[in-house]
Amino acid sequence: MHYNLISFYVCFRPKADIISLYFYIKKEGGYHEVRLVGISDVLINPDINKPKDDFEKEAKKQLLSGASSYEEVVTIDGKRYLRKATPVPVVLEKCAMCHANFKDNDGIIGSLMYTVPVIE
Repeated sequence: MHYNLISFYVCFRPKADIISLYFYIKKEGGYHEVRLVGISDVLINPDINKPKDDFEKEAKKQLLSGASSYEEVVTIDGKRYLRKATPVPVVLEKCAMCHANFKDNDGIIGSLMYTVPVIE
């Protein structure tokens, strides 16, 4: 069933939506959480992919300042998690099809935000 949904998305949705759907399916299957977050000021789906909490907002700031990644250990509902952000660079000219503000730009277009349980 998931594959039919993914096939539909591949045909009719932006790449970021497809990637977000994939991460959602993996999380539902027991994998750690990964979010694709836009870090530019021009977002197609801001309700979905804008930084949603203090960690993601600080990660955006650090990555745009040139950091290669940003991380911290947090406690959520009594459990410890490693939160890490890594940049998603503009890698193809096709990126500018949906992200016109990145035409002729080799900067960071987004970030992958990971939330991984700490094994103690």
